[in-house]
Amino acid sequence: MTQYTIRYDGGSYIGKCTNYDQAMNVADGYAKTSGLSVLVAREEDGEIREIVVHPDGDITHLWAGER
Repeated sequence: MTQYTIRYDGGSYIGKCTNYDQAMNVADGYAKTSGLSVLVAREEDGEIREIVVHPDGDITHLWAGER
């Protein structure tokens, strides 16, 4: 099962869910209201992919080794 962990980039845990759209909407809302970037980490089959949602709405994909 795919899990999405949401937290401030380099910071506090926000939450976890199994729905991509929900995870991205939560991240976008937190980024816009806080002015901080929010990290969404997708965990599936032992592999982790990360997406950073920035306050201006831009997103950055971080794959293995790019952090």
